[in-house]
Amino acid sequence: METSVPTADRFEERTSPVATKFRFAKDVGPDDWVALPRPFAAGEGVVKFTGHDYECVRDDLMYGDRETVACSLDGDNPFFTVPVEFLLTEDGKHPLCAYMKRKD
Repeated sequence: METSVPTADRFEERTSPVATKFRFAKDVGPDDWVALPRPFAAGEGVVKFTGHDYECVRDDLMYGDRETVACSLDGDNPFFTVPVEFLLTEDGKHPLCAYMKRKD
């Protein structure tokens, strides 16, 4: 059985049109964040993972003091967490932190 790993050049083709898509703001890799499965180049895309993240995102914030987003290469398993400061939304902005949106 042949399997293929999705590549950056097929990003639009392999994702749902309604998926929340992010692009990396800079070159990053496992040395920058251990949960990354491989190095990513600036501009390379990932998709917000909508499945159960087993509270990994919460643990990153509580114990690692980093706000992260659960992402995957194509919106399906496997997922990995990515710090929000590594990502840009489709309109070129950093994803906002939940605590930054509050109006206290």
